[in-house]
Amino acid sequence: MLSPDLIKWIKNVNNNWTHKAYFDVPDEFQLHFPNHHKQNVLTTPCGEIILLFQKVDSSTDIKFTHLVTPVNDILKDHYKPQYRYSRRVKVIAQRLEKPYISKTDTSFRNINLGGVSQGNVNQIGNMKHVQEKNLLSVIQKELYDLFLPYVKNNKIFTAG
Repeated sequence: MLSPDLIKWIKNVNNNWTHKAYFDVPDEFQLHFPNHHKQNVLTTPCGEIILLFQKVDSSTDIKFTHLVTPVNDILKDHYKPQYRYSRRVKVIAQRLEKPYISKTDTSFRNINLGGVSQGNVNQIGNMKHVQEKNLLSVIQKELYDLFLPYVKNNKIFTAG
């Protein structure tokens, strides 16, 4: 089953037109990265899980919307001016309707996501506040519990 210890990464996403990034995508889709993060696209190993967050609609509060995992190690080059690079990911779970999973209702509430907001993938365990407060396993279990009811099509994942 989906395992808490696989939730290791976090990435900010946005859509300036609809204000809902990746809400209308199939179970597998291309996750885009800003041009200046080309070297970061292939960082996450296949099977490990990336938490996607964003500001939905006109909200100023950050929402956690997806758990995804890379399905290959292929860097795709597009002709999008600011987001040329992408990687294929599979949706593990998603919460795309109200009430959204809000940052303020989780152990992330006191964690600054400023550096993460640039569109790169970051290891949750390497975040300063997470290390100082020894929060990694707490956050992983919390996200697991919050997203478990929204696992797509009974997807089964195990560590290793």
